[in-house]
Amino acid sequence: MTGRRHLVYWSLLLGVSWLGSVCCQDDCIGQDQCSCQYSDGRGVYLNSLGHTDGTPAFKDIKGDDGSVYSYNPCYPFSEGGCEQVAACQTNKIEQSSDIGDQQTAQFGAGDSGLEVGYTAGRGLLTATTVQLVCDLHACKPIMTAQGATGLNSFTLTLKTVCACPGACNEAGPLKPCTGGGGGGGGISGGVVFLIIFACLLLIYIIGGVSFMKFVRRAEGKELLPNYGFWSNLPGYIKSGTLFVISPCRKKSASYNSI
Repeated sequence: MTGRRHLVYWSLLLGVSWLGSVCCQDDCIGQDQCSCQYSDGRGVYLNSLGHTDGTPAFKDIKGDDGSVYSYNPCYPFSEGGCEQVAACQTNKIEQSSDIGDQQTAQFGAGDSGLEVGYTAGRGLLTATTVQLVCDLHACKPIMTAQGATGLNSFTLTLKTVCACPGACNEAGPLKPCTGGGGGGGGISGGVVFLIIFACLLLIYIIGGVSFMKFVRRAEGKELLPNYGFWSNLPGYIKSGTLFVISPCRKKSASYNSI
């Protein structure tokens, strides 16, 4: 019987972990080399950010490694020794290298959020990651270059309103954009905290109820995990509030007696 309970417990734990990953993560599925779409239908479109005349929208951005980088979302460009590319590196001795081909664009979730990655070459590939930073105030997109971050690996960062899900379509922002080249992020830390809290609360309730039902064989209101604590919580809050305000009430009463 003990072995069966352990099996049920670990099955519930794995199920809750899976539910948490589904709740708190959502991939933006690439539609083409310019856009991706989330499961709720909102999309991220970079179409309006790229030049269509064969020149880079972001030209010769100085990297932390001393090289300069040019990048153009969606549409290929040519510059120096780079021909029909998405990203180009020019080193300190003016040598240009293709570090990303447009047709290799892949959208995905990275450590810092949404990214679009590119590769170039054959055999030992060169990989470039463009971190997409959502900023509802970044009407004019801003690119910064960390540059080389490893062997044949490069990182760029693009801050723009069009990195915010549902904020743009192929033609550009859906609403009038107010601001300059960046400001506060589109998603604040408070919103992120609330999302994480909601996910954890959902996991706590579903996991706790399942554990109480299938392992403890509880019924009715006892299905709620830590029922005693939650049922007494209003009383705790009331007592705490009265304790805090009681000195003020006593002081007011002494004034009235005078």
